[in-house]
Amino acid sequence: MKLMCRIEPIIHVQTGRRIGGEVLCQPEGADPELFFRSVSPELLSHIVQEQICTGVANQHDRNGILFLNITIPLLMNLVWLRSILAMLPGPKVIEIDCQQSESYFPQLVPHIDAILTLMRAFNTQLWLDDLYVRHIPLIAQLPFRFDGIKIDKHELWRISAEQDTPAMTTLVTQVEYLTDHVLVEGVENEYQHRFISESDVHYAQGFLWPVDERESFVITI
Repeated sequence: MKLMCRIEPIIHVQTGRRIGGEVLCQPEGADPELFFRSVSPELLSHIVQEQICTGVANQHDRNGILFLNITIPLLMNLVWLRSILAMLPGPKVIEIDCQQSESYFPQLVPHIDAILTLMRAFNTQLWLDDLYVRHIPLIAQLPFRFDGIKIDKHELWRISAEQDTPAMTTLVTQVEYLTDHVLVEGVENEYQHRFISESDVHYAQGFLWPVDERESFVITI
């Protein structure tokens, strides 16, 4: 199977400046979310290693932050995590998916201090991906803070379709209580861009900002 990969730009909303990019992969003939939720830890480990080796080589902005997605079981494997972080010379973000991670949070908590200490040594932040409104009470109860949180694209699409600027502002404010950096996913047009700009969100990503084809690559598994 081939994974068609790209580095999707991460944009600072107020300045329009690209601060980095997220490595995203589309498996041939499969839904990416279903695929990555079903792969074995061993295969996912291999995919992440390939993403790093090929993604770094293709990253046009060498000073940009590289965003990578992994699972909590891999995050808790400190030997593996150290080897992965050592492969990346610059600043980086490790993301864990909120929906995949809910059941793992109790297992993560006892290990989080060691994980964050290791990540700090390698200039790495820990972000939470794909946050929905319903997740906020759960995240608020955790005894640690994520460095950043990404609001899921479906929340943006729902709220922007209703043209409910106060609801977007409230959501961003609620998330700001939980983290230092807030990003909104799924920005696909100028209306959505203007809509989130009124909410004081920090960062955004989506099809509005085209992928640099020089940062596209293929992984064969």
